[in-house]
Amino acid sequence: MRMKSNLMVFSLVAALQLHGQTTETTIPFEVTRVFSSSLAVGPATFRDYATSPLFYKSSALSGQIAWTKEKEKCERKWSMRSSIASTKPVLPELEIPAAKTKALFSSSDIAYQNLRPWPRFNKGKWSYYLGGVGISTLNFRMNQALGNSAVGIEAFFNAMAAAKVSYDLSHEKTGTRKLLWMKRELKPTTRALSLQFNIGLLNANYRQAYDYKGFPEVNGAKLNPFNLVLNSSAWAVNGTRFSSELEFRRYQAGGNAVSWSYVWDALSAPGREHLFQMSAHRIQLTLHFNRKK
Repeated sequence: MRMKSNLMVFSLVAALQLHGQTTETTIPFEVTRVFSSSLAVGPATFRDYATSPLFYKSSALSGQIAWTKEKEKCERKWSMRSSIASTKPVLPELEIPAAKTKALFSSSDIAYQNLRPWPRFNKGKWSYYLGGVGISTLNFRMNQALGNSAVGIEAFFNAMAAAKVSYDLSHEKTGTRKLLWMKRELKPTTRALSLQFNIGLLNANYRQAYDYKGFPEVNGAKLNPFNLVLNSSAWAVNGTRFSSELEFRRYQAGGNAVSWSYVWDALSAPGREHLFQMSAHRIQLTLHFNRKK
């Protein structure tokens, strides 16, 4: 009887210990959710060869919001960006009235990003990620000097391959650093420097045909410029797109962070008579808010 009691007690303890080990090994990786808000400024350039062979350049102001969810095996990010600029055509060594006209240009993006770590190459403070980015861009342009081509609307859809490398610049020890005659006290900080590059694999666009064959009847009393543009647009699967971001991020107490980044984005849609090219350079300040729940 005593042996049976000892056996039951031993079995119960073993079962509890096994259950504890199982529970411990199945604890999920802590999920980090971050909301980001960005403000950026920088030069923007575009050229629509169907309406004018001229390059239009200006400084554009843009804002962006993003939601990031980080897990053990992936990093997912949704973002929305919008920018606006008042551009001028570039006419070297020419002084004609058309050179003084301006074009209102606005661009909006919606993007989804999924990156996964590459454990085989992650060593020490270096981390590598591979994944993809899906992005859609809508442009709106208006230049009254172009007459019946004054309004331009185009949409771009790009499926891109993405690669990212990150280096941990954190230090945990306190100390002092001497530069000439000045001393600076160093405190523990968490910082990171990262570079991401994206290249378009599948590129599509929805643009105006500019041949005027598909235009609806022009009725001055009922003319809608947006219908005029959209009814003459056509789909095409072609073009290229590249983008990159170099970011320096510094974390605050509680998981919040501030980052400075340089963003470059360039795309083109080919065509013998309606080539379109666009590029943007942005210096971006971003506030990252760690959402606890």
